[in-house]
Amino acid sequence: MSRLRIIALVSCALALAFAIPVAAYASSGKSSESKPHIAKALSATQGMHVVQAVAVEGSAAKPGYFRVLLSNGKVVTLPDALRKNTERALSKKPLSSHSGRIRPHLGDTKTGDCGSNTFRLNEKTDGYPVKRTIIVTVDYMGLQGIEYYFTGTVSGGAGTGYSPYTYDETPSNPPPPFYSLTRVVNSEEDYGYGYYEGDLAKSSWVQLSNYTYFCYSEGPSVEGNIP
Repeated sequence: MSRLRIIALVSCALALAFAIPVAAYASSGKSSESKPHIAKALSATQGMHVVQAVAVEGSAAKPGYFRVLLSNGKVVTLPDALRKNTERALSKKPLSSHSGRIRPHLGDTKTGDCGSNTFRLNEKTDGYPVKRTIIVTVDYMGLQGIEYYFTGTVSGGAGTGYSPYTYDETPSNPPPPFYSLTRVVNSEEDYGYGYYEGDLAKSSWVQLSNYTYFCYSEGPSVEGNIP
């Protein structure tokens, strides 16, 4: 082999030896770059159905509250501030056995016979999970909402650090009458990205301004990855 050929081969080997680390470094640099952050909301909307109060069943175990039996067999607990108006409204006319079907029940639709509610999980303003949003829109005979009870569960998958949690929410003070209400709750801590699921339970409701009609949730639920 000629001296010139040996020199050429050595030069080529040296060039490859220097090129490989550079290429590896460049590749490593690209993989370490953070991906563009894309916010994603897990959201579902479901209709509500109307039921009617049947009777006041007396005081509740919780001081300052009373119990009302509804036409769907459920019993709701209301603050005593609403008791006189509820009893007065119930005394105006007798209720039929079909009082729970004030209008044809439309079933699990997004435009239920009483309005709709939306349940949403997504990131807080700092970019970390988790923010819970409930939006209620009342649409029944021109009546407004005057009281509500929201309950459901939220849980995070492995690696998120978010343990299963059951929330119960009622207004701390009587809310102004509303056709639409939005409730937003942010977790106190930041949790990891990953799989989350949650719902607004079917035992959630809104009392309407005639005091005897209640809009009941059809139970929207969500699941998926954040972000």
